[in-house]
Amino acid sequence: FYIVFAILFLFPKKHKIKLLNRAISFFSKTVIYLDLQVHKRIFGKENLNLKKPSVIIANHSSFLDILLMLMLNHRIILMINSWVYRSPFFGFFVRHAGYIFSENSMEQNLEKIKQKIADGYSIVIFPEGTRSADGKINRFHKGAFYLAQELKLDITPILIYGAGYVLPKNDFLVKRGELSLKILPRINYDDTLWGDTYRERTKNISSYFKSEYSEFKNERETSQNLFP
Repeated sequence: FYIVFAILFLFPKKHKIKLLNRAISFFSKTVIYLDLQVHKRIFGKENLNLKKPSVIIANHSSFLDILLMLMLNHRIILMINSWVYRSPFFGFFVRHAGYIFSENSMEQNLEKIKQKIADGYSIVIFPEGTRSADGKINRFHKGAFYLAQELKLDITPILIYGAGYVLPKNDFLVKRGELSLKILPRINYDDTLWGDTYRERTKNISSYFKSEYSEFKNERETSQNLFP
């Protein structure tokens, strides 16, 4: 925390956001990997191309999802809801790190995200909007797909398995289990196979995502080498 406060108050503004995001990513990775009773796996790392920013979408069933996304790279920031943005602890850091507040107007967010993309950041959006209480993937909202269309950004889907069990919604006790990520190939913004409008792409990508998650979940639960 001393390092974070030093970044906030001692470094010039133009370096502050970059350094703070590095610190947040390092902190997130430390928290995830510190618990030795939880096994961690990442599949499809080659599909995460951060040299070309994209909209990253992921399923959401646990607070751990946030840490899992942020640990991947310091050039990833989140679109966050009011609970996180106004949190006495987390809110202070995410506001200074330049995260996107989901309750701002779409016009405000478009301009802010456009600047973040220009600065080299990819944006994580949980299209379900809130955490799933039972681990099932809820209906996708259209916001992520609208932003991708308007800003001509590819979409990178990431499947999260195990977080809803290891740390369920409204629970504070971490259980023994597995946290696995699978990064799927990015979807090009101009690929009309997914639809011509963001509404069509929301529907089609949602179906694809749920199908891929179901297969991934089955693989992880039936693997004989789950915890080698």
